[in-house]
Order: sequence, then C-alpha cells, then structure tokens
Amino acid sequence: MNRIELLKIAKPILFNTPMTQAILDNRKTTTRRVIKPQPSREGKLTASEIGIPRVVDNDQGNMWTLSNPPYKIGDILYVRETGMIQSMKNIGKKVKMLFKADNSLVEFSVSDEEYERLSKWELIKRWLPPYWLTKETARIFLKVTDIRVERLKEMTLTDLIKEGMWIKGESIPANKFIDLWNSTINKQDLNSYGWEANPWVWVIEFERVEVE
Repeated sequence: MNRIELLKIAKPILFNTPMTQAILDNRKTTTRRVIKPQPSREGKLTASEIGIPRVVDNDQGNMWTLSNPPYKIGDILYVRETGMIQSMKNIGKKVKMLFKADNSLVEFSVSDEEYERLSKWELIKRWLPPYWLTKETARIFLKVTDIRVERLKEMTLTDLIKEGMWIKGESIPANKFIDLWNSTINKQDLNSYGWEANPWVWVIEFERVEVE
C-alpha cells in the first residue's frame, strides 16, 4: 500500500521509544491498553465478537457493557513516536525528522498547515514527544490483526514475548514488563490502572505494513 493511501485511513497509536525499537526489531506484535471506564465489579467475559460492545457478567448475574474497542481488525495505524526536526525546506514543504528509536533520518513532504506548525520548532533542537507528531511525519504503519479483552495479569510467557520483552540471548523477567507498564500510568492512577490493580485491558495484535 502506498503512503498516500495509508494516510487517508490510518488511525494514531502512541508508543514510547523502547516499544518503538521493539517494533522496528520485529519483536513486538502486541500492545495492551487500559479499558476506560473500567467495569465496576469483578466479572468474566461472556461476549467475544469483535466490533460490538463487550459484556461482562459476574457470578451474581449482573451485567454491564464495556466501551467499544479503540480499533477493529483490519484497521491501519500510524505510530506516533519521539522525533526531532533536523531541517526544513520551504520549496516542496520538505521536513527531515530524526527519530530517537534508531537515529534514522527521514524526509517527508507535508501540507502547508503542517509545515507552518513544524516551522515554529525548527530551531529548537530537542526531542518532541510522541503525542506531538501527526500522521504526516509518520514512518511506521501497522495493521490490526486481532483484538480481545483480558485482565492485565492474565499474561503468559508468550504474551510477554509478543509485547517485545524478549531480546535474543536474554531472559524474560516479568518485572521488566511490570515496570514498563507502571511507567506509562500517571502516578495518581496507579491504584486504578497499575499492575497491582489488574485492570481490564484491550489486547491489540498487529503486523507491520510495508509502505510503497
């Protein structure tokens, strides 16, 4: 699929630098995202169809509906990652971005509006956080291959590997993922969404999309 087609349909997904590196290394094919709002009671899943609200039913027969999944199977995602503007050319509206994950330098053609927005940061040589970048300077695209709901602590060794926790020749300590997960949660929300809270999460599996 060519870049123009991808940009028309792509939805954003944010990854920090270690996880972007894992994607580039083909080690990461899964991500977990907290369901908000969380079900208010303990329960178990009773519906598995993708694309409809998930229903949770506890032992007392009470039922509630989860919010719709953030993505659906087949969705194309563009990765928002940490980058730095290296240079800009007004002719053709060209922007060169340096990406922190692997120090790659990539040139993009952007719209007039995006060029104007980026030009305010050209002389400030600092890393821009992932949420600041838009699809016009995205270099990594993913396709959603599966999505399901689980408790966070239901993860297996296979899940840890799919999350990018394994590097060849190293062990896979579970606390590595625990520390990573907790680092993505605001301190005031750790009691609700941290590892020990064992929240319900969307489990999103994906594959890389080659850009023509």
